[in-house]
Amino acid sequence: YPEIGYPNSVENITTQDVELFYKNIFRNNELKIITVGDIAENEIIELTDRNNIHSNSTNKYFDFIQPGRSGTNYYFVHKENSPQAEIRIGHITPKRNEKNFYAIRIMNSILGGQFSSRINLNLREQKGFTYGAGSSFNYNQNSGSFQVSTAVNIQNTGEAVTEIIKELNGIKQNITEEEIKFAKSYLVKQFPSRFETYSQTANNISPLLTHNLPIDYYKNYTQKLEDVKSEEIINAAQENIGEDNLSILVVGDKNIIVELMKKICNENLVELDIYGNLLQPV
Repeated sequence: YPEIGYPNSVENITTQDVELFYKNIFRNNELKIITVGDIAENEIIELTDRNNIHSNSTNKYFDFIQPGRSGTNYYFVHKENSPQAEIRIGHITPKRNEKNFYAIRIMNSILGGQFSSRINLNLREQKGFTYGAGSSFNYNQNSGSFQVSTAVNIQNTGEAVTEIIKELNGIKQNITEEEIKFAKSYLVKQFPSRFETYSQTANNISPLLTHNLPIDYYKNYTQKLEDVKSEEIINAAQENIGEDNLSILVVGDKNIIVELMKKICNENLVELDIYGNLLQPV
């Protein structure tokens, strides 16, 4: 469901749809304002008061339903004559948890969150399949997701998927002290660069509101990374990498990728159209 929509959905949007969306979504009583720049607090207050940023609206647009896991599933989307295959592998995760967030961050840095990560070194440096591959954990207010992403030469599709799954299994079995030390150093040293520009600063403040974090959260951020114990990082991998509950999606020419994927998956390989609709098992 891309934010920019599809031609048929955009063409059918009416002025009334836009007005209704605005009334249901933009609730001033829940408004959060973040400003970064050469402006004083009293000026911000004056601007919000002048524009009547007050409301008692309590409308809700939708209720979030947590998706469940249902085993590993393999999907593909056909793109004729594609020389490459885009690969996405991941699953739903719980929402951000303050207790294990730092351990997950360090673990994912080792797995796929930096250039020298296991996934990138495997697929790029050792195999030569891609220019880059990585993994990430992304959190919304009520849920989260884990995803590995890369693009490979289409002939290497099946082997690339196999190697990614191997790394997902491997991170749950063993993490060395050297890897942990390097990951902590990387995350601590790159931390200041996250606040170099106004937009970066604003973007890093917004999670404090989304996840109800303390206003002094970043004051102890690097120390909390340093304090994470090795067993916590291993537990983070075992509890948050669901190698048996993956959604595996490949986009490329089906005349090539279907046979490659059939060699690695016992389950039915399901074709989707470009809108994500199920077509049929292959």
